[in-house]
Amino acid sequence: MEKRLGRANSLMMMAHQNYIASLSKSRHDEQVRLATQQFLEMVEMRNTLNNFNSAASIVTTHQQTSLNTTTSSSTSSGNTTSCSRSIKPLSKCQKILNAKLRLPFFSGVWELCAYQQSVSGWTFTLRTYNIVEYYAPIMEMARDGDVTGMQQLFQTRQASLFDVDQFGGTLLHVGNFLPSFI
Repeated sequence: MEKRLGRANSLMMMAHQNYIASLSKSRHDEQVRLATQQFLEMVEMRNTLNNFNSAASIVTTHQQTSLNTTTSSSTSSGNTTSCSRSIKPLSKCQKILNAKLRLPFFSGVWELCAYQQSVSGWTFTLRTYNIVEYYAPIMEMARDGDVTGMQQLFQTRQASLFDVDQFGGTLLHVGNFLPSFI
């Protein structure tokens, strides 16, 4: 009886060791799969960024102090599609890419900011702006410099900091460049 109990105990220990080895192997395989998947996603993102860079004609390596901005738009049957990009290289190793896209079927503007830093790679920021009318209350208050009125609209959620007019002007642009003459 004692031999049978010892043998059962050793079989249970072997089964447990096999289970642990199998579990360790499956975890290792899963980690390899996830690492490979992340690597492929990073390669795809790098290739997309390289395509985007070549499409945006960003081939600068010297330092510039001015901001280059390019804007294009096309109108067909009342629908407007516009995009703009601006590039401001800071040094040989740092670049900033800013692209805005407005599509006719989308009531907003997408802005993609990409920052390339020396060795840390690219940092991406995606913002969505709401398109409001040129004479919307928030735009009128921005033109008039009515900060308290703007704060009330923000608190009641009738307006957002991410509101732009149909020409792409943010609240800061409207308040700074279009003063009211009334």
